[in-house]
Amino acid sequence: MDAKDHIERGVRSRDLAHTMFYAAHRQIADRDAAFMETMSGPNPLTPAEVRALVDRHPDRYGRYAAFAETR
Repeated sequence: MDAKDHIERGVRSRDLAHTMFYAAHRQIADRDAAFMETMSGPNPLTPAEVRALVDRHPDRYGRYAAFAETR
């Protein structure tokens, strides 16, 4: 394997890392947008409902724990 092959492999792995990073970023942003929509819609979640989500799935909804205490 020559230097050119090493460079091409590095570029491909960097491109893959960027693709994976931005896909994860988009997934988190979509989840945040959906949560904010449920909080500001015509029938928003109550603090008790948000607390129940956080307690049930802390890894997924823990970032929204402040909403359980602010309304």
